[in-house]
Formats: sequence, C-alpha cells, structure tokens
Amino acid sequence: MSQETETTQTKVGVSLVLNGGKPEMNSATIPIRWWFSKEVIAKNPEYILFFEQSLKEKNSKSWDSAKTGRRYVSKVSEAVKFLQLFSPGYHRLMALVFTGDGNEEIIKHKLHQEYKNCYTSSIDWQEDEFSTIVEFEVPEQLFAEKPKTRMSQMVWKWANLWFEEEPTDQCDYRKRRIIAFTLQPVAMLLFWMIKYFLVGTIYTGYILIASLAILFAGYRPRPIFKEMWRAFTFQRYEEWDVKRFQYWDLPPSRRSLYRVWSYDKHNIRYMPIAPWFVTLIIVAIAGLVLLIKFLLLTKFLSHGDIFVKILFIGGALGLLLFLVSYSLPVYLKKTESERAAKNREKRRQEEIEKKKQRAILEKEEREWLLENFEFSKQTPEVFLNNLPQSLNASERVIQKFRVGFWALKAKICKPFSE
Repeated sequence: MSQETETTQTKVGVSLVLNGGKPEMNSATIPIRWWFSKEVIAKNPEYILFFEQSLKEKNSKSWDSAKTGRRYVSKVSEAVKFLQLFSPGYHRLMALVFTGDGNEEIIKHKLHQEYKNCYTSSIDWQEDEFSTIVEFEVPEQLFAEKPKTRMSQMVWKWANLWFEEEPTDQCDYRKRRIIAFTLQPVAMLLFWMIKYFLVGTIYTGYILIASLAILFAGYRPRPIFKEMWRAFTFQRYEEWDVKRFQYWDLPPSRRSLYRVWSYDKHNIRYMPIAPWFVTLIIVAIAGLVLLIKFLLLTKFLSHGDIFVKILFIGGALGLLLFLVSYSLPVYLKKTESERAAKNREKRRQEEIEKKKQRAILEKEEREWLLENFEFSKQTPEVFLNNLPQSLNASERVIQKFRVGFWALKAKICKPFSE
C-alpha cells in the first residue's frame, strides 16, 4: 500500500488493509480489515459500505460510471470482509462508513441495482468524509479457466441448464455439477412427465370443456379433437381462445360471431338454433309440468303457528341487539381513557429504560472499538487468527464460522473471470 494512500486514509479517519497489505493480491478472494480514527469511533460507526471497480469501469466515460461496479455492506463489528473479484488487473475500492441512526434506508438505496453491476444511485469517488480509497492489482493466474474442450463445454452447458447466470467460482460450479449428475436427470424426467401427462392432460381437458361451452353458448369452436392434440403436445402455448372465427375474419357488414357456422365472400351460414336456447325450452316445459303436478297433488297447510314463533324469536333477538348496542359503547368509553393512560405511562417507562440500555451499549461499543479498531491497533496485513471478538456471543459464533468458510473457499475455489 503506497504512502500516499496511507496518508489519505489517516486524513479521512478510515484505513483499510487488504490481503497481505501489498498492492498485489495473492488471491482473487481477499480479506479486508478496517480501522478508524478516534473522531470516527466517537460517532459509533455501525456499517461499512464497499464499492469496487475494475480499470475499465474506472476509466469509463459513460454517464453511469459512478453507478457501475460491485457494492457490498458489512457491519463494523464483523471486523473482516471477504471480497471476491471477477477480473484480473487494476481495481480500486472505496469504503464508506455509516452510523446506524436512520442510515439503513440510505444504505439500502445505495445497494439497489437497476441491473447487474449497475446501481440506482451514484457514489462520488471524490467525497472524503468517513471514506477511503485503495488501489490494487489482481494477477490473472489467480482466476479459474472456463472449459475449453468440446466435452467439458457440454458438461458446462448441462450443469448451468437451470441457471440464468454462470457460476461465480469453482465451488459454485462443483455444486452445480453434483446436482446436474444426480438430481437433475430425475428432475428433468419428472418435469417432462408432469408437463406432458399432467399439465398436458389438464390443458387438453380445458380445450374439450371450453369448446363444448362455447358451442353450447352458440359459437362454433375450432375442430375439437385436433385442438385437444395440439394442447396435449404443447403446440398451443398459452392460447386460451377456442372459437373458430374471430371478428376480423368476417365481412365488414357482420361483426357478431353468434351462431355463425360458416361463411364465404357472399354468404354467411348460421346454426338453426343455439343449444342453450333448446335447453332453456326443455327446462321451461319440465318446470311447467312439475308446477301443475304440485298444484294438483299437494294440499296447502296452515303455517300460522310457525309464523307466530318466528315473529316472537325475531322480536326478542332485536331487543337484545338494541340493549347490547346501547350499553357496549358506554362501557368502552368509560374504560378507554383509563386503559390509554396506563398504556402511555407504560410506554414512557419503557422508553426511559431503552434509552438507559442504549447509552450503556453505546459506551461499551465505543470502548470495544477503541480497543480493537483505533489506528494505533492497525496491523500490516490481515491476520485471520487474530480478529476482534464481538461483544455478542452469537455474533462470535457466526464470525468464526464465516471466517473459516471464506478462508477455506479462498484456498480451494478460484473465481471465474467475467
């Protein structure tokens, strides 16, 4: 790291050490440590945002060059961040420090992507408040090579069949290959079975029912069996209309498809009668016959007693409903003010207690940051076996697992160059 960069870091109150502390990286997956001045620590820094660019992105004259790159966020308490790079050569990295007081939404906005590696908001590389910039080189031999032989390219294509993007590194590719030659063949077989025997059957059934329904309504469907076969073999794709004719098929003088059976340039032929109308006539005749039979064979009974009982029960329920609707608001109004006063007092006491606890925690965090992250504690390189231990027990466990995972991944999984 150059002396100029060191001076700049000290000036703005933020300092970074990457990898082995040299401008040239010895891995394409690099650990990053950070340190702060006492002035920055006094503000209780909580988040650190990283913005990384390649040489091409840095030198771009495009209007969105300040939006292009890769951005990541870490909690300051995590002590180390592993950054995976995806191109050899020159890179620059900016780190911006934020407190937690309402800055979560700002960070979220800065991390929002319009599309891959391009973000909604710009970040000015000239800003110097609570930020720093480091520049470094990544040798080409640190990246994994993509398949070159015909066979390996076929395996690559099969392994990435289910994914929109290529694997980021060798570990990601190994995981995809395991899936591709264990679960993927079975899943693909099930997929084709479900597609053609389940979904195809349901789609075919829809065509049959829809065709019969529109025929019943008085419209001519397309050839039913032909369309059912097309649906089963997915020659019809997301095509739900089963009518044989469309409005624009007919002569300008006729815009209704109702009962149209066929047509040519000079003549339109219609169904003699719509099926639904035939059904309606049959139902009407049957209903008339049943009504006559009911009137001739059924004796009318007096239902006066039943009517009196219904009237009595309805009146009692109405009276009860009136009494409840009158007395309930009176009761609620009486108790509401007492309950509200108790809740206000409870919230006030809770706020006082929260402020006390927050002040104690902030003091402990500042002391912890001064002990572990102040400039005088800076090391010349990143020592993964000598990281600050978090005040929180669960965070310590997570940190140990995360660091172990990434340290191993950096050794055995080279990233693919984009």
